[in-house]
Amino acid sequence: MSETKRVIFREVALQHYKQSRSRDVLPRYISPPVFLLMWIFCGLCACAIVLAGNTHVPVYSIEPGIILPILQAQDRKTDLEVIIFLSPDQLARVHTGEPVQLQATSGIQWNQRITHVESTLLSPMTIRQRYHLDAQMSLLITQPSGVAVVALRAASIPTMYEGSLVRAQIQTATQSLLSMLPVVNTLMGA
Repeated sequence: MSETKRVIFREVALQHYKQSRSRDVLPRYISPPVFLLMWIFCGLCACAIVLAGNTHVPVYSIEPGIILPILQAQDRKTDLEVIIFLSPDQLARVHTGEPVQLQATSGIQWNQRITHVESTLLSPMTIRQRYHLDAQMSLLITQPSGVAVVALRAASIPTMYEGSLVRAQIQTATQSLLSMLPVVNTLMGA
């Protein structure tokens, strides 16, 4: 006699067991509100990166200068002029009419505009001769330099500042806010 295999489980119970095992179950450590908050946070980070990439900030160059009297002024309202010594890499970036912030060694500041920029580099000897710099002032120029001139009005500065050293802050470019991060700057430069 042949024995028939007898199944001790009902067919419906087996199907129910198989269906319950095949369902997708979320892990218990991530609840739906936390999952939603994580997506919102990722979206805000992406928006911040796009905003930082599209926001540009000015890049300034700080150059030395000296206040000289104008020997033969064409404009009688102008008494003094400031000679700014530009490094060779900054010469192409500085143009006539750009704003410049001048600061004397005493701390007084003036906001002016560049009235003239020499288009070529001048040797230290040429600069010393052209602007009649004494031995102490000639120590400012140690390499070929460009020259930018800023005319100062008589009312804006007392003549006692004649011969004073100044520090000129000139905006030479703009830079993406995102490129100021060291990692991003390295990747963009490569």
